[in-house]
Amino acid sequence: MSSSLEERLQAVEDHLAIMNLLAAYGPAADAADSEAIAELWHPEGSYTVDAVTMVGDEVPALVEWDAHRDYLAAGCAHVLSTPRVTLQGDRAHAVNHSIVLRHDGNEWAAVRVSANRWELERVAGSWKVRHRTARLLNGSGEARDLLRGIDLEP
Repeated sequence: MSSSLEERLQAVEDHLAIMNLLAAYGPAADAADSEAIAELWHPEGSYTVDAVTMVGDEVPALVEWDAHRDYLAAGCAHVLSTPRVTLQGDRAHAVNHSIVLRHDGNEWAAVRVSANRWELERVAGSWKVRHRTARLLNGSGEARDLLRGIDLEP
C-alpha cells in the first residue's frame, strides 16, 4: 500500500466527519434550527435548489420560508441517504439523495425527492459546506448528472 497508516486513518476520519456533517442537515431543517444549519456551512457558502441560489446568511434563513414553515406545521422529515464521498486533501465532494416527507392526515407523502451534490472544504480543521446543489429527480438529465462523476478535477 502506498498510503501510510496515518494518511489512511485521516481519510477514514475525514469520511466520518463529512458523513456526520451531512447527516446533521435533516434534523436541523426539521427543527427549524437556523443556527445548526449555519454551523454546517462555510460563511461564504451557498445552496442552489432548482433555480434559487442562497449565499451566506441566506442559507440558514431558508427555515423561515413560508413553504418550510408550512411543512413544519403539517409535520415533515428531511431524510438524506448515505453520501458517496470523494476526498482530495482539504476539499471533498459528496453525492446523495434526499427525500422530504410531509404528514398529511394519517399518511406520509414524499413531496420532494432530489439528487444532491455537496462541495466541502476543511477550514481550521473542520469540514464545512462550500456549495450544495439539489435537483428534483423528475426525469431530467440535470438531476442524474449530479449523481455522476464526483471525482474531483486534478
